Amino acid sequence: MRPLSHIIDDRAGRAEAKSHRVAIIGTAAVIGLAKLQGLIPAARPVLERLRPAGYFIHPRIIEAVMQDIGE
Repeated sequence: MRPLSHIIDDRAGRAEAKSHRVAIIGTAAVIGLAKLQGLIPAARPVLERLRPAGYFIHPRIIEAVMQDIGE
């Protein structure tokens, strides 16, 4: 049976989830998966719209996702 994954991005929440061995996935990874599954045409524009909306994802995370999905 596959472990459940939960979307969580705040540092304290991630630490708590990890302490309970809960599999987690961040927003950037969810957007990357959406691109790979054909749900969105491109991930970068979606990720770039998050910052002006007040949501920060470190540029290294964005570049890692871009590399992983070949974008």
